[in-house]
Amino acid sequence: GTGHQPINGIPVVRHLGIPIYEGEKIIGTAGVINKKTPYDEADERQLRLMVTGTWRIIQKKQAQERANEAFELSRDMLYKRRLDTPVFEWVSPASESVSGIPSTTWMERGVNLLEDLIHPDDIRHWKFHFEKLENSSPPSNKEYQLEFRIKHTKKHTRWLRDRHILLFDDNGIANYVVGNIQDVTPVKKTQIMLENYEHIISSTKDLMALISKDLVYQAVS
Repeated sequence: GTGHQPINGIPVVRHLGIPIYEGEKIIGTAGVINKKTPYDEADERQLRLMVTGTWRIIQKKQAQERANEAFELSRDMLYKRRLDTPVFEWVSPASESVSGIPSTTWMERGVNLLEDLIHPDDIRHWKFHFEKLENSSPPSNKEYQLEFRIKHTKKHTRWLRDRHILLFDDNGIANYVVGNIQDVTPVKKTQIMLENYEHIISSTKDLMALISKDLVYQAVS
């Protein structure tokens, strides 16, 4: 079109504008101005191609920024590593709150660091689990879970839950593990305490009951 209001003080002699769609919803507009000759269908096609490509790049960048923000804020230790090497592709900053060790050290030392931290009574079970994963086959949407203890840098033992999935190459070979490691120490301590109570109650010959401060029976032998 012609005869539009000036844009930032620049007189608009000619203008071509198109809507930007996301699905069926218009989310913006794009345009060009002041071509020496009138705009035609070829100009419109070229503008649509340019806008479509640019908009996809913008969306990808925004999605990456949101993913990075979630990655930084997550309380879980997020990671990706190869199955055939001890190398981590990436480890989230939350690794320090989970283990007491910064992500840079995890990246430097890889899986060998985790093996050094795992409690001696759990290391065999942990190794066996990941050795089995190497021989897995698709589909890749199956989620695995493993619980183990580590020696935290603050000189105490922490219970961790590692939930992960496998990624496969084009030949159907499992080559990556992507997962998140969560500190579940409070949950495990409560679970162990309840199991101990249940054992005591079930083994006694006398009638025994646990009653809350609200006078509600929690357990009865």
